[in-house]
Amino acid sequence: MFSRSILRAWPLMFLSWVAATGSPLHAADWSATNLQLLHGNDFVLGPTSRSIMTLEHADGWAYGDNFFFVDVTDPDSAGTDLYAEFAPRLSLSRLTGNSLALGPLKDFLVAAQVNHGQDFRAFLYGAGLDLAVPGFSFVQLNFYRRDVPALSGATWQVTGVWSLPVALGATRWTLAGFADWAGPEGGSRGNLLLVPQLRLDLGALWDWPGRLEAGVEYSYWRNKFGIDGAVESVVQPMVKWTF
Repeated sequence: MFSRSILRAWPLMFLSWVAATGSPLHAADWSATNLQLLHGNDFVLGPTSRSIMTLEHADGWAYGDNFFFVDVTDPDSAGTDLYAEFAPRLSLSRLTGNSLALGPLKDFLVAAQVNHGQDFRAFLYGAGLDLAVPGFSFVQLNFYRRDVPALSGATWQVTGVWSLPVALGATRWTLAGFADWAGPEGGSRGNLLLVPQLRLDLGALWDWPGRLEAGVEYSYWRNKFGIDGAVESVVQPMVKWTF
């Protein structure tokens, strides 16, 4: 059953989706939105067992692409927590009208991020690369200058994102994920977050491909939140509905 905390979370998720898709500043050439439900144990720095509901959206438009997600942690409890990231990018090929493809490099982009959570803000800006890697739907590398206002100074972050479709007999799988590698900032330590997912396309078994997937997400976070020695290793069963 949906609790009051879930009902409180949905307005923020809906407004985030409208902001990314309904802006008069651009019309999307393509878009994809999905809802993910995950549950795992062995979390550190808080409750060891957590359920997470994630609304995720990506779109491409005339001059670049956008990505955002909103995580609602433990939506059915009094300790509900919200965390969101928004990552727009501008394509230099599209802005200049000239292809900048070079070997495995498909495009160069201006990249930015805004991270927002309870008592946490981070602002990132830098450059992105779209790579052509055989077999992969996409591979991205983004290089940022990262600034957390609550900490002194600034640092760097490298973010990689990928998606690899795999066909095994009559089944379709996807190996996707991201990795964030950030340097030390203020009193925090450098940290590495690696989050791959392996998903089976259940919809494809019923002539409804790409709509309903189930699988597992693994999250490894070294020096979580920049805290020296805080290491998190969590396996989470998940379902994903794309609409």
